[in-house]
Amino acid sequence: MIPHFSFKETILNRPTNLSTSKALLGGLAWLIVSAIMGWHFDFVPNSIIGFQWGYAPLYVNLLYEVVLMATSVVIFYLVAVVAVSRKTPFVDMVGRMLYAHAPVALLMLPGILFDKVYYSIFSASPKLLLSNLSLGDMAMLLYIVVIAMWYFYWSFCAFRRSAGRKDYVVVVAFVVAMWLSAYCSTQALSLIVSLL
Repeated sequence: MIPHFSFKETILNRPTNLSTSKALLGGLAWLIVSAIMGWHFDFVPNSIIGFQWGYAPLYVNLLYEVVLMATSVVIFYLVAVVAVSRKTPFVDMVGRMLYAHAPVALLMLPGILFDKVYYSIFSASPKLLLSNLSLGDMAMLLYIVVIAMWYFYWSFCAFRRSAGRKDYVVVVAFVVAMWLSAYCSTQALSLIVSLL
């Protein structure tokens, strides 16, 4: 018997269709895989959706990933509790938001497959390289935009599912949470980097 496959249910809405425990375990697994990939291929995270070329020991890479995700997830949870629903379950939010972050690990692929230094410059300052758009630049930019949109969509689905509402309040709360999450997690990572 052939198992039922639905693109929408299996791929698009994956963070919402998993149970809390599967989302949490899958999210933790992807966090560890991302840290191992970064360590193996000499990439360190510099934001919740970015990497730069550079070596860091495995435990440091894992620490960076944990700091970024812990800060990010706590911000999403706090915004959900304050703006959407006080009954938002913490573990559910953590699991789903961790799982929604899984596509970001794919952002290392252009650097792994092609040129690490060029990718690092491109991801740190795309405006600098977009002044002389080549076919390779456009392909890399398109790839980054697709992965970023995938991450934002999964994050929105996960946030909406954990918060338990589907109205405009969730959309506004998500946008605010995403901005705060990106800012606070980057600041927390900078603090950790300066302390090490």
